[in-house]
Amino acid sequence: MQKSAAEPHYNGERYIGIDTDILKLPNVKFADGDIHLDDELFLFSGIAGRRCYPQGNRKLSRMENGVQVPDDFLHEQCLVIKQNGKSWLLSGCAHNGILNILDRYKEMFDSYPDYVITGFHMMKREGEHTEEEKAVIIQTAQELSQLDTVFYSGHCTGIPAFELMKQIMGGKLIALHSGEQVIIVEK
Repeated sequence: MQKSAAEPHYNGERYIGIDTDILKLPNVKFADGDIHLDDELFLFSGIAGRRCYPQGNRKLSRMENGVQVPDDFLHEQCLVIKQNGKSWLLSGCAHNGILNILDRYKEMFDSYPDYVITGFHMMKREGEHTEEEKAVIIQTAQELSQLDTVFYSGHCTGIPAFELMKQIMGGKLIALHSGEQVIIVEK
């Protein structure tokens, strides 16, 4: 995990950081930036862009010098898997915004991944998205639909945002639920 993941993180006043006992486990390895693990695995962080930034981030913060400040998510990292001529990007909740994550990916690999497994961090109940949030969801979906990439999205996207994106992205957006497997059959 990135060293900065050990910093305290909050949703409002509620602590949502990792259990500090995890930091003492012998198998935990700390990273400070990008890591080339082997020929097929690569971890990257350092996503700084803010295009179509998820609005849900406004409530998230971290502690800096004893003061709660907006979370910059620099502690988050993405996993790239390159296998059988294809590339996969796993990005968790995509707090940094999937477009910013893909910009960083393209900066490093000069292409886009074939497949992405991600949440879009846009979860709200039906009718709760503001017009500004809907505009971000629509713009994100429009930009993603232009890529030759298939997106598997789950937990933190939310049904209303997923359905809005699906209208734009069609078969390039697939719902992924806990316990399911992604199996790609090459033609």
